[in-house]
Amino acid sequence: MRFLLAFFTVLTVITGNPAWSIQVTPQSSSQSRSQAQAKTDDGPYVMWEGNRATVHWIKGGKHVSESFQAPFTLQLHGIGYSHLVLNDGPYTETKNEISNPQKIFAISDVHGNFDVMRDLLIAHKVINSKNRWTFGKGHLVIVGDVADRGNHVTEAYWFIRALEESAAKAGGGVHLLIGNHEEMLLRGDYRYVNPLYANRVEGMPDLAQIWGKNSEIGRWIRSRPVMMKFGDILFVHGGVSAEFLNRGLDIATVNREIRFVPREDRRELDNFLLGSSGPLWYRGLILDNQPDSISQYDLDRLLDHFKVKRIAVGHTTVINGSIFHGGKVVAVDAGIQHGRSEGIFIRKKKVFRAIGDGSKVELK
Repeated sequence: MRFLLAFFTVLTVITGNPAWSIQVTPQSSSQSRSQAQAKTDDGPYVMWEGNRATVHWIKGGKHVSESFQAPFTLQLHGIGYSHLVLNDGPYTETKNEISNPQKIFAISDVHGNFDVMRDLLIAHKVINSKNRWTFGKGHLVIVGDVADRGNHVTEAYWFIRALEESAAKAGGGVHLLIGNHEEMLLRGDYRYVNPLYANRVEGMPDLAQIWGKNSEIGRWIRSRPVMMKFGDILFVHGGVSAEFLNRGLDIATVNREIRFVPREDRRELDNFLLGSSGPLWYRGLILDNQPDSISQYDLDRLLDHFKVKRIAVGHTTVINGSIFHGGKVVAVDAGIQHGRSEGIFIRKKKVFRAIGDGSKVELK
């Protein structure tokens, strides 16, 4: 794998063209087991019952818990914020559109690699070394798939959750979009979960409880969108297919449908939205010469349908943040899950690779 990554990196430098795609490779079982055994602290996990919450941690390999009456202050030591006030009320669903963002920083497919995400945001002054928001009225977009594979998933979600409030106070915003891995966990598909989270100590909530509707993280993620517009750019984890367009679906409909458990009268639509041509799994905007790859005609239809000039996607990993189809498609997933520190920065209609050392390279 290292040889292939090096080869594609050299190819990119020589030709000036981005390598197309790297297949995501799950951690080996021995590697995952060693991580699970090495990490003896985890949490917090907040489970609600009415207006009372039980907070669970693993500390020193042992389960500890404490109960609180809402509202209460949750301690987040080591994640970057000393506290977060939680209440038992429902989350407000996020907007479908931000009309005039000053600047956007986008990352995707963190997959539990919390340290790489944090260091990248520090390097580009989205946050400071104390994990405090420093991006002003800018917007941070996480284009799905914070979960699975890695062993710092809990830290990553609480970090994003806390950063939402800090950004909002400064007039900016943090926006987590649902990816296919969030959706799998919400519906009980745990095949890519790191063993650290599957092998719980006695007394800890199980996976179904952690991702259920009574957990703080579970209900927060259920309120997040699948698709969102920022000015003239549409963000979505996988992409938009010709079949999606033929169905005449819009952002509000998709966000509403995927947030709910499938119903018998909507089963056909649910199956499409969660399938390979749906917005969470579709790869045809980046992968070319595939049976389901989008045509230029349908790509222009897509942009016209959503009244945007670009669409930004994660899900399909490329060596560097890249643009395709003459700049109409922006590939955000540059491999944070593999330890490659890179995102996308957008300002004044210009798109840049945001590299881990803090430098930016305009994509033309």
